[in-house]
Amino acid sequence: MWLYMCPSASGIDDFRMKPSAEDLGRIGCDRMLVFVAEKDHLCGPGKAYYENLEKSGWKGKVELVENKAEEHCFHLRIPSGDDNAVVKKIVSFINQD
Repeated sequence: MWLYMCPSASGIDDFRMKPSAEDLGRIGCDRMLVFVAEKDHLCGPGKAYYENLEKSGWKGKVELVENKAEEHCFHLRIPSGDDNAVVKKIVSFINQD
């Protein structure tokens, strides 16, 4: 979808998809939750984003959640309900003080 929206982009290494450490250090929030899926082709870039954010000098708190044995967009196939671990994690993250 990214290359469709931005045909001049250079893929996942494009500066709009992979901000510099300087830009990451200026993110205007206090907390961030990053989800990745183990079998997703974007798992590596997602983990790198998390690591670069930690190294950027950003003053917020970032948490990485890796969903084992899951593929790209796995969360769209999970039925809603009280046992949805992804939704529970998001709610827990939002409700933190």
